[in-house]
Amino acid sequence: MTRRLFAATALLLLSSAGLAQTPDPLKPGPLQRDEIVVVGAKLADLKADVERCIAGGCTVREDVIATVRYAEAEFREGNYNNARAALARAVSRTKEQADSDPFAVAELHTARATVAWHFGDQREALRATGAQTRLLDRHAPQSPNALMARMRLIQAQYQFDAPSVNIRELKNLSGRATEANLPLIAMRADLGRAAMLYRANQRVQAMKLLDAIQASEVPQSCLVSWARRCV
Repeated sequence: MTRRLFAATALLLLSSAGLAQTPDPLKPGPLQRDEIVVVGAKLADLKADVERCIAGGCTVREDVIATVRYAEAEFREGNYNNARAALARAVSRTKEQADSDPFAVAELHTARATVAWHFGDQREALRATGAQTRLLDRHAPQSPNALMARMRLIQAQYQFDAPSVNIRELKNLSGRATEANLPLIAMRADLGRAAMLYRANQRVQAMKLLDAIQASEVPQSCLVSWARRCV
């Protein structure tokens, strides 16, 4: 039992890589990781890219990419305040145009939430995750990106809300994912619900849910590894 619950919890901590929605050719899709990866770039050069965007020389997507690259580099150097400040300013800059490229701005909120969690600012992380969720719900509520954002918000709110609220929300999310033909996201929501049930001392229900997941049509390899090949 412990091993199965450990597997469920571990899956919740793994990246959602590979779940990005396939973009509509007429609309900007989710950012790809190779658009923001930082390889040997100097902080001064990355900061200069951000300053160019501050001056008004960038599209929303270019602004997001430049800011996330710079914030990631500052974060790696341990300059958390610089990273947080850069992300917050970018959120303000792109706020009025967020609907023109919601997937890009959603990634900006994700980066801000990530830095806030590491910094220990739970409320800022919740605000950023909530902003991302609302933005994606407006534009693509059944997309993998929106559903994963909603899941992160539910998990982040677990320590603030009554367990029953979050357990119910994850059940609803699993249903939404199933309707959208996204069984792996539905499975991940169910695994999260099983972990919450277990922590709420509803262990019989948790084990029944895990048994149901194991008996589902989701490839069994996905139950032990959140691998890209399973998507």
